[in-house]
Amino acid sequence: FFFGSNDVTNPGSMDYSSCVGSQLKYLVQSLTKQNFNANATEIDKLLVTFGIEATRFLLGHLVQEMHSGDLLEVSHRENLKLRLLNLVLSRLPKEVNFISLASEVLDEVQVGGASQPASKCEFLTQLCRALNLPLVVQLSVGLGLSHSYNPANQREGIQFLKNKLGEVTANVVKTLPDNVLHHLLHFISNSQVFSESERTLLNLESLRQSLLSLNSLSASVREITSSKKKRDSETTRLVNDLSDNLSLAGLIDEMGYVVTGSKQAFMALVDLLPNLSAQNIAQAVGLLSMNQGGVADNESLDVHNCFMAVCTNTKQDTPMLGLGSAAFSPSSWNADIFVTCINERYTIDWREVIRSLDYPEFRLTSGRGLAAILNLYKRATGEPMPVDPLFGKWQNRTGQLQLLQQLPSAPPDLIDWSCSGAPNIRQVCLDGLPRMMHTQYPAWSCLEYIETLLNIADQEHQATARAVFEHAAGPMRACPDLLVITLMQAQPKRQALHHELIHALLPPYIVGHATSPHVAQVIPHLINNSPKALAEGLLHCTGPALPLEKVVDFAIEHQFFQPLLTHCTKPTYIVSLTTTAAVRGAFNLREWMSNLLMGPTPMVTKRAITRALLRITEAAVAAAAERQMQGTP
Repeated sequence: FFFGSNDVTNPGSMDYSSCVGSQLKYLVQSLTKQNFNANATEIDKLLVTFGIEATRFLLGHLVQEMHSGDLLEVSHRENLKLRLLNLVLSRLPKEVNFISLASEVLDEVQVGGASQPASKCEFLTQLCRALNLPLVVQLSVGLGLSHSYNPANQREGIQFLKNKLGEVTANVVKTLPDNVLHHLLHFISNSQVFSESERTLLNLESLRQSLLSLNSLSASVREITSSKKKRDSETTRLVNDLSDNLSLAGLIDEMGYVVTGSKQAFMALVDLLPNLSAQNIAQAVGLLSMNQGGVADNESLDVHNCFMAVCTNTKQDTPMLGLGSAAFSPSSWNADIFVTCINERYTIDWREVIRSLDYPEFRLTSGRGLAAILNLYKRATGEPMPVDPLFGKWQNRTGQLQLLQQLPSAPPDLIDWSCSGAPNIRQVCLDGLPRMMHTQYPAWSCLEYIETLLNIADQEHQATARAVFEHAAGPMRACPDLLVITLMQAQPKRQALHHELIHALLPPYIVGHATSPHVAQVIPHLINNSPKALAEGLLHCTGPALPLEKVVDFAIEHQFFQPLLTHCTKPTYIVSLTTTAAVRGAFNLREWMSNLLMGPTPMVTKRAITRALLRITEAAVAAAAERQMQGTP
């Protein structure tokens, strides 16, 4: 065929093949982001239908367009013709006759003129750098130019290959397609191409032996079969080695949004990582949640295209440009593609994935990040995410606290506060209070959630943990009745913030200043369900904000005085309570002391209370004597 008729305006001078060439030109010239997918599909159909000649014409046209338009500068990375050329060149190693194809296209390139590269070697270098081509594609175009009928072009191709041989390691050799491997071996074995110093400098003999170990021009059928089996085994080992060193999160970070732009692309990526664990997937989930604003840059599609080119092993695996318009320039992660591919390739405990977010780099700075995690879990399992993997002691306390900060605002259909199958998750007892408090504020009804927040509140994180309770939508304002009840039932290992919150919440209920909706039911509930915690709370709160006299009045009014003495663990406080009540005529101190000393109270407690009472008595006697000396009544 001749695809490039000079007179495309005269129908009489056009044959069928020139119409195809005109159609290819039109599809290239009319490329836009909006029609890229449709044009790409049409181009692919033409290439499949008309074969090598159509591919040669398209390559030549794109190279000339790029060359004449000076599109090799970095500022032109977004040019759609460059992206199209990238894809076409990436298929080049799969063509059986790629040598002649590349040679004919590159022979037409003009160099040495104004604003042109000085040589074909320089042109190829700029081309490979601008398109970020994989090494196998670079070797293919170099081999093509080195087989040119033009001696000058041959020399340029040889020089380009010499520059690239330093990048061809033993591991790279194992990944080369057979046709590229064959021609590269022939090139290395040509003694006329290299000087002795070059052969030594480039370590060509070692490279040649690596090539020969995989394939040989003179090998028998049996040897070739054996060599192929060895090569397949080596390739499998190499992939396994790579999967041990590659990180799914790292690859996603490198490629950006386009990696989840199509199922084919992401499936090709996960196929490189056959041994993914819950920890590996958790790091990928963490990356997606931490980068809801985007990590993709202008080069991400180029990386994606090159990746797809080297991951497809046969020419007919997929259409050349099977990128949908959404995948071409995506602005977000595709959660459906991510979880679908992961679930198809691996058997994953997604609850363990959530628990494995406890890794050093994990951070969550916005509600969008939590929404991403919750949506991924729902898509992966069909169920709302249980909260219990987020509780307990994490190594990454900062990341854990950032997660816990966002949980109360999570949609109820995406999060499971009851944690079916996790019996250790305790809900607050609300006897005597409306049950709707559970459903209205599920986070603040969950004792494990409260205790985890309190336990995280070390010196570094106490202010942040406190803010979770105190902010405008926090429980101290939204549901103080529920919070004070939950705090009284909580049993955190770290007490500082626990005491601080009780100190802020409890006094208004004791002195009668609380105005919350269920204030009348809170005190009876605490007396009946949390008497020990209430007694300890009164002990810690007694002071300027809650005078001892108010505590005594409260205890007497609610018939809580005797339980208060029983549950209180500080002898001096017990004596202060009893003496204050005795002075008010509401308590028989003599009878109480007699019962205490004669009863089963441990001797240590008896001695401590007796000493405390003696000190108070001595202080009172001394104060009375001082007043008598001064004449003060």
